[in-house]
Amino acid sequence: TRVAKMARHPDGRNRLANGLATALSAHAHGVQVVTPLVDHLVETGDGPVSLWPRITHVGLDSPGLSTICAQGIGDVLALLSQLDPGPQSAWDPFARVPHRLATSTAPRELRERAGAVVTAVTAATPALDPAEFVFAHGDISTGNVLGTPDHRVWLIDLDSAGPRPRGWDLACLDVDLQLEAGNNEAMAAVQNGWRSQSALPVSPCDLALVKATMATTFALTLGPTPNRCQAIDARLSAILIWAQDGAAPARLATFC
Repeated sequence: TRVAKMARHPDGRNRLANGLATALSAHAHGVQVVTPLVDHLVETGDGPVSLWPRITHVGLDSPGLSTICAQGIGDVLALLSQLDPGPQSAWDPFARVPHRLATSTAPRELRERAGAVVTAVTAATPALDPAEFVFAHGDISTGNVLGTPDHRVWLIDLDSAGPRPRGWDLACLDVDLQLEAGNNEAMAAVQNGWRSQSALPVSPCDLALVKATMATTFALTLGPTPNRCQAIDARLSAILIWAQDGAAPARLATFC
């Protein structure tokens, strides 16, 4: 009847606490989020955990995401973006890349190529002004949304929530739905849902470029199977062209 969420990140305790606080605050402001069973971390022999209700839900895998649920995701994310973002954040999307490249067991050539692509993307991306950041889920994907049989959606996994560039959550879903799953119809529905609650950002394309680069470098920390390395290499090639000419690819290779 309940789910215990464990810390998997080096800063796991703080992230778990942030997820608890964000869920409680968002719920108090009418945002559809799954709320914790208790408002504090529970200490166990394996470290701190947060406790959540187990909910029977419809899986929202990207290819099969319905337009009704997709519009609901856009709607709830727009409401989330209207919360107070708190103190300005010096958020750096590529801060952890050097560590990822240094500890990855992927081939050296692939790691060096990834570093060069990050440099190119950084140079091609306009500077982000923290004063204009809004509140965001931070790590939204269809895997972090629960759907109910009546087509309602509920956000989960808010550990990364906080100040982000306006439209960051849309950029994350753009990569997830369009560039990886090819579900353009669902992404259009997400944007319609967002538009019904809040103004759309001017240029989510630059943010999608950043998100795609983050996701690709993160994949270097996973097991370097030949298929995964091939997908990473293909994505790096597409991202580099994207950074140079400003046009997003129709699809990105998915990780195996």
